[in-house]
Amino acid sequence: MIFPRRDAGGKMKCGRLSNFLIFRQALASPRDLYLRQGGLITHGSQQALGLVIRLLAGPGAKAVIEAPTYFNMIPLLRLNGMSIETVPMRKNGLDIPIS
Repeated sequence: MIFPRRDAGGKMKCGRLSNFLIFRQALASPRDLYLRQGGLITHGSQQALGLVIRLLAGPGAKAVIEAPTYFNMIPLLRLNGMSIETVPMRKNGLDIPIS
């Protein structure tokens, strides 16, 4: 694997993963990374969102999300048995009705 890095002049260069000792050590012991440094490695944003949803909410919970939203958010929430309410997003932020 190759990861981008900056040279002394600030230009992007690629460095070999073998040069990233801290990253290599974290991958060697992901449990320690999570417990000591508060990190968690996932296969992507979809997996990370799924984990957070399952940890913080469950079937029957209600999710209030902005509209438009991340295209996979609604199916992910429904898959986890949640009800969904959308709040329109306007130029200046969320359009939350006050009653």
